[in-house]
Order: sequence, then C-alpha cells, then structure tokens
Amino acid sequence: MRSQAIYIGFSLTHKPTQTLALTHLALEDSSLLPKVLELIDNSPDPTLQAETYRLLALQWPRFLPQALQATTAIAALPARRHALQQLAPHLPELLLQKAFASLIRSKDREAQKTLLNLLLPFLSPPLLLQTLALYKTYCDPTPYANAISQLEARTQRQEAFQLSSSAARTLALNSLTTYLPEDLLTQSLFAATNFVDDQCRAKTLIQLFPQLHPPRIDHRLWCELLHSLPHLKQEDFCHNLFKLMPIMIELAGPKIYEKTIRTLQTISDQWHRTRVSC
Repeated sequence: MRSQAIYIGFSLTHKPTQTLALTHLALEDSSLLPKVLELIDNSPDPTLQAETYRLLALQWPRFLPQALQATTAIAALPARRHALQQLAPHLPELLLQKAFASLIRSKDREAQKTLLNLLLPFLSPPLLLQTLALYKTYCDPTPYANAISQLEARTQRQEAFQLSSSAARTLALNSLTTYLPEDLLTQSLFAATNFVDDQCRAKTLIQLFPQLHPPRIDHRLWCELLHSLPHLKQEDFCHNLFKLMPIMIELAGPKIYEKTIRTLQTISDQWHRTRVSC
C-alpha cells in the first residue's frame, strides 16, 4: 500500500500537489526526505514551502528555521497569518525572538499588529513588555489590552521586575501602569522606589499612585513621592500634581485643593519674577 502511494506521489504532474503529497509520505518513510527537500527548495511558492517545512518540523525540529523563513517570505497577509498561526506554537524561544524582531522592524502597521497578536501567547515576558511599548504608539487600544491580558495571565508577577537593567525595569513599569492587579501594583511601587534615575522614579510613582486606595498610602511612601516631584520639569510638575489631587483631597479634605492652587500660583509668580529679573 505504501509503495503504491509513493508511486502515485511521484506520478503527479502538478508540482505543488506532488510536493505536498510526498512530504506527508516522507513523515513515514525518511528515505523520501532528500527528494522532498529538493522539491520544496525548488518551489517558487513560499506558502507551500512554509506548509511543507512545518510538516517536516513536527517530526524533525531542525526544519523549524526554514519553516519560519518561508513564513516570513509570504507576501499576502492572510496566507502569512495562517502560516504563522500554524507554526508559532512549535517555535522555540530563539526562533520566537527572530520572528518578533522581524515584525518589530516591519513598516506595515496592520500586518505588524495582526501577526504580533498571533505571537502574544508564546512570547516571553521581556518580549511582551517590548510589545506593550510598541502598542502604546497605536491609536487602537485593543492590542495593548490584549498584551496586558497575556502578561497578567502567563507570567509570574515578579518576572516583570527581574530584568537586568534599570531602563528595562522602567519600560516594564511605564507599560504596565493601567489598572494593575493588587500584587503587581505592590511590586511596581517597590521597584519604582528603587529607581536610580530621579525623573523615571517620579514619573512612575505618579502613574501608580492614583491606583492606590488612600488607606494604603503610608507616610514613608507619601514622602517618597513628594521628594521625587521636584525632579520633574516645570510643566510636568504642574500637570502631574493635578493627577494626585483626588488622593490629596481624600487624605486632607477638600480645602487642600484651594490651598494647592494658591501655592502653585505663588510658585508661578516667583518663577515669572525670576525670569524677568534675569
């Protein structure tokens, strides 16, 4: 029966059909592999190459790089989407990084967004954080929400704060400061208070504070925030101070609003006089 199937496979005159048929047969008879590889490499169709290399890679993972290369070469977005959807669950970390890097460099935003969404369930935490940073530049908030969900669902909370550099930790926190769950919010605050860069510490704390319930803000944490504020630029200082107003009113009562406005006006007048005198 197998020999008859092989005979029929070689008798096929339509090359794509022959290539696909012999690829399936090679999964059970490795002696066909050299001929199958010759047919695949000679095919001008990257979609066929991607499918056949993927089939071979299910049994021989050494063919995964060729499968990814062929998938990347597919021009039509629907076909590339289908090929990547089939391949992504089987890619090891190094090849996922390669696929990710290729998409990050893409100038086609629609293709980038579509294909990155396919990779989200398989990306490591550092790559997810880079994806979040990219998605923040999109007008459509949906991809960002999807990436947040993946990060929350798939990673241990601590992983986001074990990145090697302060810049990476800053990226992580700046990307995750929207409706964080309780445990991730706590770790975000802890990491932010240890930032060496004063402006990064101030900006991140200001993003995190509005999510805190006032009873959870202890004296040490409040002082940490206040000591960070002067490191902001003048325009950032005024803008971000009003983000904190709901918490300040909760902690000190509604009169704090009027007092803060008067204080800011005094500071503004002083800045103006200083500029004039200079």
